[in-house]
Amino acid sequence: MFTNPPTAASGPVVRAASRRPQFLLCLLLAIMACPAWGAEIAFDLQGAKLVLDEAGRARVEYASGPTVGPGGPAFSLTDDQGVHACTAAKSIEGQLQVEFDNAALAIFSVSEHKGFCLLELASLTAPRPVEELTAMSLPSPPQTERHSGTLNAAFFQGRALAVMGLEVNVHATIGNQQVQDSDRPGCSHVFERVEDARSGRYAARFTATADAKAGGWSYRGTRLLRPLDLTGCKAIRAWVCGDGGGQSLKFQLYDGRGGYRDNYVTIDFKGWKHVTIDKAPLDSLRYDHVENLNYYYNSLPPGQKVSCVIDRVEAIVARDGREQAVLLEDFDSPACAVFASAARPIEVRTYSRHGVQPLRLAVVACEEPKLMETLEQMQQAAGLRVPRPGGAWNKTSPWTNRSYLFLTRLGEAQVEQGVAMARRGGFHLVLLGQESWCRSTGHYEISPSRFPGGLEALKRAFGKFRDAGVRVGLHFLGASIYPPDAYLTPVPDSRLVKDAFAELAADVDEKATAIPVAADLADFPAEDGGYMGKGSVLQIGDELIWYKTRSAGPPHGFAGCVRGYLGTTKAPHRKGDRVAHVLKSYGYFLFDMDTTLLNEVADRFARVANELKVEMIYFDGAERLQGDHWYYNPLLIKTFYDRLAFKDLQLQASSFSHYSWHLLSRSASADGHGDIKGYLDERSAWLDSFRANGMPLEIGWYYGYDAEATPDMFEYVLATSIGYDCPISFQVSVDAARAHPFTGEILDLIRRYDELRLGGKVPPETRTRLRIDKELGGKKEQAERAKLLHHRREFRLLDAPEGLIFQRVHYEPWNWHETAEVGGDKTGKLTIRVPAGAGGDARPLRVGLQLHARLPKGGAKPPPAARIVDPWIEVGGKRATWKTTLQPGEYLTAWPGERPRRNRPTPADSPGLGGPEELSTGPAEALVLPPGEHTVTFGHAGPAGTPIRIRLTLQPQEKHPAAR
Repeated sequence: MFTNPPTAASGPVVRAASRRPQFLLCLLLAIMACPAWGAEIAFDLQGAKLVLDEAGRARVEYASGPTVGPGGPAFSLTDDQGVHACTAAKSIEGQLQVEFDNAALAIFSVSEHKGFCLLELASLTAPRPVEELTAMSLPSPPQTERHSGTLNAAFFQGRALAVMGLEVNVHATIGNQQVQDSDRPGCSHVFERVEDARSGRYAARFTATADAKAGGWSYRGTRLLRPLDLTGCKAIRAWVCGDGGGQSLKFQLYDGRGGYRDNYVTIDFKGWKHVTIDKAPLDSLRYDHVENLNYYYNSLPPGQKVSCVIDRVEAIVARDGREQAVLLEDFDSPACAVFASAARPIEVRTYSRHGVQPLRLAVVACEEPKLMETLEQMQQAAGLRVPRPGGAWNKTSPWTNRSYLFLTRLGEAQVEQGVAMARRGGFHLVLLGQESWCRSTGHYEISPSRFPGGLEALKRAFGKFRDAGVRVGLHFLGASIYPPDAYLTPVPDSRLVKDAFAELAADVDEKATAIPVAADLADFPAEDGGYMGKGSVLQIGDELIWYKTRSAGPPHGFAGCVRGYLGTTKAPHRKGDRVAHVLKSYGYFLFDMDTTLLNEVADRFARVANELKVEMIYFDGAERLQGDHWYYNPLLIKTFYDRLAFKDLQLQASSFSHYSWHLLSRSASADGHGDIKGYLDERSAWLDSFRANGMPLEIGWYYGYDAEATPDMFEYVLATSIGYDCPISFQVSVDAARAHPFTGEILDLIRRYDELRLGGKVPPETRTRLRIDKELGGKKEQAERAKLLHHRREFRLLDAPEGLIFQRVHYEPWNWHETAEVGGDKTGKLTIRVPAGAGGDARPLRVGLQLHARLPKGGAKPPPAARIVDPWIEVGGKRATWKTTLQPGEYLTAWPGERPRRNRPTPADSPGLGGPEELSTGPAEALVLPPGEHTVTFGHAGPAGTPIRIRLTLQPQEKHPAAR
């Protein structure tokens, strides 16, 4: 760090013949020790400089590029009197001192590094309690191409600029534009600070130019330093120095919720005039919360330039029988934002509600390709303890790019089967679902039904996985308290999250099912809401009460109450007792992270995790927490992480924020089930955003529970994982895996695709083809999505004479036929439309078949005679028959040029998972169809009565190399 000297500074001259050498020497030393007022302070980032001017405005100068800023004050604080901007910044003995206009003083220690500098608030003194402190604010560059909210960064011209928080309580945010401006096409304007003031030191000159077209307008607006209560506003008053141009000058108030007050004055005068505007043609303002003050020119004279000077804008408010003037803007404060750039500010703040201190931050300015490397070095320089799985940075560790098996409902007797599944799928890690290992979150007791031997039994299970070369992690709902945990019952802990309160309006006994309260209940949920709701659980004293409904109006109260809920004790309660709503999220209760319960439950979890030496932790439910997500999300993760003995594990969560980005290895896009392909298509719009935010992507959990989920669904996910170069996770239980006819085949696919992806030999052009078309991204109605399916590109990974290839496949929709419709002499029909190949290729497509003998609905047992015998299809005058028998729950799959296969659930007496059974014979002649519409007839030789699903697959000529 160094201080730039003033341009025209002169120091004392020491003469050899001076009669007062000692005095002059002392004077010289004193002057040299004093900061140079008017000096700029520059922090050398070796490739860029962060520069603060004497007023504390910041800019970043890139060595071989543009300068960013300055914008408004880089530092400001808020107390109960309003916003106070910094008025001076100076460097003293390696520290940065920032003075504010309320005599507050902040002192920062600063260290400079290549690509970044670190600032830490050493002390803060202020005359009044500080509610909010902005510790660095930089404008986004005008050339900004994109922002990263996670990294709090702007990217432009191959460069990156970020302001990052280094403590949980530091809020890094890309703010809203403090200034908004706009012009009708053909018009332009300048809004500038001038010293030609009528009141105070500064005023604003508003100059606009219009083309020859009538009806021109220009606009400049800004957020007030803080929302104002202008209840009783009668008029707007301001000093205006007119130019006599005849234009209309509008002062507009805005409440942030769609309400406005428009106040017009016609500039038909010259010189200063104190105008009072009491007429408002548009007045829909919510006066108790005014956020913005906007300035407009309307009716600009065609082909002319107009210019006015504005000063001291006030609202005249009548309250309690008297009038008072409320200052809206006088343009004198350094915090006045109306002259700043319209760019969005990149800044960090702290708040009294989460602690103004500690406050540490980094300003990062580097070339964009070097950003991740720079951020790793920044973490090390700042002393941030972040995991290094496998000894490498969590964002680049080989662990981070590996797929994993998510095993749910695993019991001790199933561990060997879980090991076999992990090995078959090539997984390096197994994540055990919360219900596998935990009886209830909060106390984190080991599930006695799944691991009767407790923690020692769970340790043995971990050992079996590790003996097979598989790491093990734990999944849990991060901030949850699940019944029957002792924090809930028999006596609920007082430190659960509560979000609404009332008082009893009358005494109630322990039998009452109606609970009267003495206040409006708008803050209480109207109903339980189920999995996505907030729950309808009350706490009065030590009793939990579930209610069915609450009243919409007086008399206020709750009805249909279940007393002594979750095993708490029913008890009488007195009028005036507090009634609290206990918040639920995804069906569980939340511990209050602003209490000691956070540390308590983190200690309990760490006891288990440290004993097991877990190698991964997944914080599920991390998106639905109490209060500010940016704060509570990392507070949860860091509090648990700090208590772990083994630090270099893999951390993952269902949601992340600015600070938790440091701790997490990666994040997932979704948990896919049902229509797995559609689920992935919908979320594909997010996939690139992970990498854009510096967060490695895991494409999500994809469920293996549904026996009607076929391998092509998972192959679509796996091909996408190659397109985006990211891992997946396969979620299943051992029981569901054995009941699923394709589990073995799916595991084989996962292993094969992961080996191909990690080998790094897929050609770039093939990867591009495996990415999802942008037209498919985003939430869409089912009918709309069906119209877009021609954008979906699906492939099979095959061995071919020329090497490993991706063969294009079109999957026709499944056709459903229930019990008595097909079999014997009863046939079914379906219509297919065969698409042309790429570039209008009219060559015929090869036809394949997938046939499913469905099980009856609702888990009923199939009839003894239910089966499909020798199924056949006929199209274009040709019939193809497959000599086989399918029992309910089994599949027949026939691909062109391959032997047909039958898949069935794993038999109960089989020690491992099976695979497809190849049939000895298939049709003698391959079926092919030219582009166009075709009718397909199908049937089988067995009796009617077995539900059938059938679809055709179409294989065009298109194929692409899978490896170089």
